[in-house]
Amino acid sequence: MKLLGITLSLAFLFSCHHKTESQTVVVKAPTSVASKISPDQAILLTITEKGVVFILLGDSTPKRAIYSYLDTSNNLGLTDSQIDKLNQIDTIGVALKDLATFSNAINNQFNQIGISISDTLNSELSAWLKAFVGAYGGLYPLDKHLILKLPNNYDHIDFKNIQAIFRRSGVTRFRIVTNAE
Repeated sequence: MKLLGITLSLAFLFSCHHKTESQTVVVKAPTSVASKISPDQAILLTITEKGVVFILLGDSTPKRAIYSYLDTSNNLGLTDSQIDKLNQIDTIGVALKDLATFSNAINNQFNQIGISISDTLNSELSAWLKAFVGAYGGLYPLDKHLILKLPNNYDHIDFKNIQAIFRRSGVTRFRIVTNAE
């Protein structure tokens, strides 16, 4: 009986460690990576090498709800007219305090320096993320639309800080893309 057990054990070990060509494993990308979304539905957060964020809101995103949420939660004092003007803009890269001035700029001729992510205590990125979650009515409808674009040489430590900002904002699911070289 003992000999049979040893023989079965050895047979099992050989079958696990010895693979032939016909036993190769096929790996498929998970659907969360392989699926594509339409650019007009995307919220693209592009982080530059300087550590600032530019936000691109696709045409089908709930821009009015996002700006209204930002206005009420941060006491920005935006008028309906200013929110209407912001609705027509695709890319935002200004501090929250400058949104009203940015909306009144003629033909968007305003120097956008990006949204700073270095201030982790009072992160404006966190305010934007909370506005996205509020506008979409929760994280799970949002996670299909939120894309984080990083430069190829982005520091691992900096990325951990970005993840912490996302987590504090209630955002735990998003997609990541990098620039092709």
